[in-house]
Amino acid sequence: MERTMYGTETMNEDIADSLWKLGNLYRLLGKLDDAMKMSEEALEMRRAVHGHEEVYTNVADSLYSLALVYEDQGNYDEAARLCEQCLEMERTLHGAESMNWDIANSLWKLGNLYRLLGKLDDALKCINRACK
Repeated sequence: MERTMYGTETMNEDIADSLWKLGNLYRLLGKLDDAMKMSEEALEMRRAVHGHEEVYTNVADSLYSLALVYEDQGNYDEAARLCEQCLEMERTLHGAESMNWDIANSLWKLGNLYRLLGKLDDALKCINRACK
């Protein structure tokens, strides 16, 4: 709907948010190829709107959602890489030593990804930090 309103070449947060929501829905439905496409497009658009190097909550959300798609596909290395980027962005947004829901959630997810990758010491550190 937003693409009809704004045009197919328009980059804005409303369109990015719709793409992000579609990506999440496709992932929940198990349509991982569609989820990947929507999630990547949402991330790309959010970076275009907010600046590629800028720290922004919605960019972190898109990184996390894309990490979930990679995890569901069994690509734990890429999922962990994206989750690390998300966590770094959240720490910049909320403070390196602060703890809130976003940081705890990312730490928990990253710990589980490290566990799946056999990085048990790193997994334990993340999960312990998430629980504090």
